[in-house]
Amino acid sequence: MGNSDLLMSVRVNTPDVIHESFDSETVIVNLRLGVYFSLNEAGLPLWAQIQTGTTGRQLFDLWHKTHGVSEAEAQAVVRAFLQELYEEQLVVIDTEAPLAAPFEPGLVATPRPVLQKFTDLQDLLMLDPIHEVDERGWPHAKPAGDMSNAT
Repeated sequence: MGNSDLLMSVRVNTPDVIHESFDSETVIVNLRLGVYFSLNEAGLPLWAQIQTGTTGRQLFDLWHKTHGVSEAEAQAVVRAFLQELYEEQLVVIDTEAPLAAPFEPGLVATPRPVLQKFTDLQDLLMLDPIHEVDERGWPHAKPAGDMSNAT
C-alpha cells in the first residue's frame, strides 16, 4: 500500500468471508481457507464501514475523528489493519468507488484493532459436506482412503 491508499476501495471478500458481531467482538470466517478470526472492539467501527464498502480515505478519517489522533497516526493504524485483513483474504482492495456513506460514531478511547487468527477448526471448516462425510453426515469425515459414494 502506498500513496494510492486514499483512493482505494475496500470491501468484504464475499462470498468467501462471513462474519457475525456479538456485543464487543466480531467473528470473521474465511470459508475458502477454513480459518476464523476474532476482531476486538476497537476494530468494530472499521469493520462496520468495510461491510458497506468504503475507501481508504473514509477509514482514515473515521479513525482520526473517533480517536483524536493525528492524521499520520490514523493512517498508520488503518494501513496496518487493512494490510492484515488483505493478507488473510478477508477484504478485497480495488479502485472502484464505494456507494455507502461513511460510518460516523462518536469519539472513543479504545486500543488499536486486533485481529486474532484461529486455525483449530480448519479441517472441519474445509470439509466438503456432500462428498467427504461418512453415512452419519456432516461433521463426521470419512476415514482416510474411503472412496465410497465418491462422484
